[in-house]
Amino acid sequence: MLNYFWWYAIVWTVVLVLYWLDLSDFNHPLDFGLVIFLVSTSLVALVLGWIFRKEFIFKKSDKAHISKVPILLIFIGAMLEFIHAGSIPLLSILSHTENYGDFQSLPGVHVAIVAAGLYYAIKCFYCILCKDKIVRKKYILCYFAILGLFALYYFRACIMIILFVSLNLFIANLRLNRKINWKYIAGSILVVFTSLYAYGGVGNLRHGYSWNDNSYIERLGRYKSFPDFIPKQFMWTYSYLTTPLANLNDNVIRGNKKQDVGVLIGALLPNTVAKMVFDDNGDTGIYLDSRYRYFNAVTGWCKVFVGFGYLGMYILAMAMFLFGIYGVKTKSKDVTGKIVYIAIMGVVFCFMFFYDTLNYVAISLPMWASLIVLAFFDKIRCLRRRF
Repeated sequence: MLNYFWWYAIVWTVVLVLYWLDLSDFNHPLDFGLVIFLVSTSLVALVLGWIFRKEFIFKKSDKAHISKVPILLIFIGAMLEFIHAGSIPLLSILSHTENYGDFQSLPGVHVAIVAAGLYYAIKCFYCILCKDKIVRKKYILCYFAILGLFALYYFRACIMIILFVSLNLFIANLRLNRKINWKYIAGSILVVFTSLYAYGGVGNLRHGYSWNDNSYIERLGRYKSFPDFIPKQFMWTYSYLTTPLANLNDNVIRGNKKQDVGVLIGALLPNTVAKMVFDDNGDTGIYLDSRYRYFNAVTGWCKVFVGFGYLGMYILAMAMFLFGIYGVKTKSKDVTGKIVYIAIMGVVFCFMFFYDTLNYVAISLPMWASLIVLAFFDKIRCLRRRF
């Protein structure tokens, strides 16, 4: 489903329901104002999704293509990082010679690799859906090469984001060809739950435990109960879905906020750009319980709440919705650019429960790149014709 407005409403509904199940000691009662914000923005998203539902139709483009140059640059940059660090994260973690987070990346290069990798993986998958069997082989190779590279980096989040977008595009393509049936629906559900189960198992391995030893996440997540019929590997998913909201709620309850316009404006820009413009020293002022800082995600709303309170959250939500409306209402003739932008905006809306997606460079940079391409495509094409 490409309708990112509906994705926003669905994700926050799921998060709120899981939070209210109260399986973990992290989940303190939610502030009433926070509940109103999440419910009201979800309702607005539902309405916008209904109004623009016909705009989220998958379209193929015969002109969809990717240059080899950026793909090569991504892998050259990765090789330089591996040489600089003297290690490959996946191999180091599996051999227990390094811990997660010990990897010494190259400033600037690392950000470019992650952002470009996400962007081109998404574009590669779109090209796979658009091309015939002979041509699509090279795009399939590029797509899995990027996934493999992220696996070497041990970027589970990036892999999950790419798979999420790929599944969205795949289902949208099936809907276009009217090929959706119960087999595809059941298969998609199976893929999702298998991926989440594997995500938990890999999480156990990452911290030096066996695949089925869930004692670490059970202790880490401060679980007081968990359904017996559900594999405990899903504790990782539950914790990652609910602890960001718990951390945001802690900041709201403590009244941890100030009036800083710079934070509000910076929330709309990639983090690296915001730091340069506003001379940010990295101190966000976000409160995290010192005893439990291992779960440090705070949703996409916490930083702007600390900087500008509930007003900042509503302004940021309005800006995000405007970015979303632009994606479906633009008259650009760049079909590829529009579909890629819509796919990336799906990430922006869907993962707001965890990341500050308009500020997090791995997502924000691809979004701004696709926005610029979409906004200036027609003008660039006109210039080419003149010269």
